[in-house]
Amino acid sequence: MVKRRRLIRLLWTGGWDSTYRLLLLSREDVVVEPHYLLDESRKSSKQELRAMEAITRLIKEDPRTRFLLLPLVLQKVSEIEVLPKLQAAWARLHAYSGLGRQYVWLAAYARLVSGLEFSCEKAEAGHVMQLVEKRGRLRQWEQGVFAYQQLDPQATEPDLMLLLGGFYFPVSVYERRKREMKEDYLMLGAAEVMHLTWFCHRPYRGEPCGLCVPCRDALEEGLDFRFTRRGLFRARHRLFFRGLRWFRNRWREKKARE
Repeated sequence: MVKRRRLIRLLWTGGWDSTYRLLLLSREDVVVEPHYLLDESRKSSKQELRAMEAITRLIKEDPRTRFLLLPLVLQKVSEIEVLPKLQAAWARLHAYSGLGRQYVWLAAYARLVSGLEFSCEKAEAGHVMQLVEKRGRLRQWEQGVFAYQQLDPQATEPDLMLLLGGFYFPVSVYERRKREMKEDYLMLGAAEVMHLTWFCHRPYRGEPCGLCVPCRDALEEGLDFRFTRRGLFRARHRLFFRGLRWFRNRWREKKARE
């Protein structure tokens, strides 16, 4: 009798955390269906898609790869229906914690795709896991590389449950910090994959800006090797460059109205 291979649906962005999860799964006898939500208004979309294409090629060419990687499921954010109750729940959590707007359509998509894995590390700076620690409780299912956690509906506030209750949080990512994942990337012989990941939301001339929240988090986690000298300079003078960007954007808006 042929054994049926486990199917894992993975939310993949080409970023550090979700690519780390993909890499771990690549060494297992499973089928992985990657999902990507395309926000056409975000400047980093092209870099993310380019990173995923390159990473896919590298992993498939690696003789140690055991999994079957299905074609990328690409879903435009503009085509996802967001229920009013999700919008309202996000607004209340945003007022409390500054939770990003992307979690509205992420939550809406998770209601359409059952068992979707959301790779998120337990970092001190992370809004998501701060909320989980303060307003909810996770319960774990399974063991080893397939272990995942879900929000416990009996011990989680309703708004948080609405937004994040549909996700599986893989323990292999949740319990690791980025600097620990770096060691694992190297131990797995995947340094090239590590360098192809993309995390910046506002790329500047094709490189990480050093100014956005993901760049800030990456630097705080010890990933300065992923930045050019220009990016590190911008990061060290973040307030100046963010102010400069703000004035430039206002000037462009003014010129557009004239």
